[in-house]
Amino acid sequence: MSETLKTRPCRCPVLRPEACRFCRMATTKPKFAHWKADLPAGITPAVATQANKFQAVPECIHRGEPTGERRECKTCKGSVQIPLLLCAVHGVCTATKAVTDASGKKVKTCVSCTDRPTSNDSTKSIVIDHGAGGLGDALQGAMVSAWLKANTSKRIVYRAGKEAHRDPMAFVRLFADVADEFGDNAIIHSEAEVPGAIQMNRGYKGEDLHIGSNKHSTLWDLPRINRYMRNVGAGGYIVPELREPERLRKLGAAFRGYVALLPFSTDPSRCWSLHHWLTLESALIKSGYKTAIFHHEAKGTERFKGVKLIGQQPERVAAALLNSAVAIGTDHGLSHLAGILKRPTIVLGGWFPVRQIYGCYPAFVGLQGVLECDSCCNGGPIQPTSPTCRPTCSNLNSITPERVIDEGLTRAFAGGDSRTLIDWRRLRTIRDCVAETNHLPGDLAELGVYKGGSAKLILQASRAGTVRLFDTFQGIPEDDRHGKHRRGDFADTSLDSVRAFLGSPRVEYFAGLFPDTAPDDNRRYRFVHLDGDTYQTTRAALDYFVPRMTPGGRIVFDDVDWENCPGVRKALEEFFPTWRIIQTPDSFQAQVRF
Repeated sequence: MSETLKTRPCRCPVLRPEACRFCRMATTKPKFAHWKADLPAGITPAVATQANKFQAVPECIHRGEPTGERRECKTCKGSVQIPLLLCAVHGVCTATKAVTDASGKKVKTCVSCTDRPTSNDSTKSIVIDHGAGGLGDALQGAMVSAWLKANTSKRIVYRAGKEAHRDPMAFVRLFADVADEFGDNAIIHSEAEVPGAIQMNRGYKGEDLHIGSNKHSTLWDLPRINRYMRNVGAGGYIVPELREPERLRKLGAAFRGYVALLPFSTDPSRCWSLHHWLTLESALIKSGYKTAIFHHEAKGTERFKGVKLIGQQPERVAAALLNSAVAIGTDHGLSHLAGILKRPTIVLGGWFPVRQIYGCYPAFVGLQGVLECDSCCNGGPIQPTSPTCRPTCSNLNSITPERVIDEGLTRAFAGGDSRTLIDWRRLRTIRDCVAETNHLPGDLAELGVYKGGSAKLILQASRAGTVRLFDTFQGIPEDDRHGKHRRGDFADTSLDSVRAFLGSPRVEYFAGLFPDTAPDDNRRYRFVHLDGDTYQTTRAALDYFVPRMTPGGRIVFDDVDWENCPGVRKALEEFFPTWRIIQTPDSFQAQVRF
């Protein structure tokens, strides 16, 4: 390097030595330690910066020791040099690893962090320029990028989130195996081609719902992530894992069991009314839940009663969401973050098709407005006095707080729609029957577990007591002599996946053919859910459980009177007189009380 280069500290807010290039987290000591944030015990308080904004300043784990090398800052004016550092997050010393820059020169740096030159050789790398700027866009694109990284030998460079009001790439960097290198995209909300890169956002104008009445959006036909996959030639997507899950679980442990409320969006037509939010929070608190409100600024959160996370750093936000029991939000970036963290996430949708945007997340629950909607709120400029949907969406606000609690939470506590084939009304009956027997002695049981959705709800509703689960965990073991189910149906599950999903020490698993796996003991049962589908399994379950039921207990039967499972009704009527079989208001379900 030239001897004339200056060596004063870099003033670039991203590249200055006080900030981490990997997570962009401040590493300086708090200058305003007297300020205390309204956070639960165990969460490091935030501090006020000179700009009077709040940010967390825990010690950064990514910065290592200087290598003794310096390089020119590409952002600051003039030839200002910044130091190259060891990488403390990957356990790799930059002095022992080298990559080749565009000129062929070896550059000492970490092979995993982003502080290195980009290769534009298309034969060795795939450069993806997202073209959109939001946090949700960046996270969904990251799932497609993760698939490419796992299914190609080329180096993956992923760019997104330039000049967004949040820092989307700081959230993306929390996840492992997304790409080999990250960066900011060229232009936000653009479909323009970027030289040397693949434009992921092509087709956005056709999807854009801000098109007024009597026009069709392609989003109703093609989920957004499918458009991303098509544009970059990916055959699927992968929901990535966190780089440091255990550390983040520990960091956000104080929020374990909280309901995370994500109430605000920069787009008024995506905002549920404040009255609805406050009514929902009051009902949750009355039911015994603790709430946490997430927002990038304090304005608008004053009337909420729960813990407020205002302007927190990405890993603090992710840590709190990772520990939450369920997240509730409208269409904005933090709802996407909760979804990619695999948390049960209830997303409220009005003029946009919520399933088409969020259906890619494993524990997603979508509540769509009940009104007929043609995107009228986007037909022109916002007119607050208009009798139509402006400035907020009437279709979105047709979703009531009662529906969020009754339908949304029921589906969410069952792990989302991907974990069960039972509709929310039948799940609600299971939940209520468990709650009504909580005062009784005895265990709980389920026969026919599938992927564990209804078992998760039983765990949540009971809160105490052993839950015994009986299933082959390999699908239906034999053809139904009376119905249409055949051996091998519902085989897309496993004992390991259900065990990992439930993750509770209160559960006992009995894998194999029932009743061969049923223990010959004197246990009593206060609640049993039977979803065996076939005559043979239902009859065997009645022979086993009925003599062991606690007085006042319940057995709930699924698939009663469903045309594919006539054997369930046959087994019931052989065992009980008709007057004892109580048909629930929900379709294909009945119960017997003891």
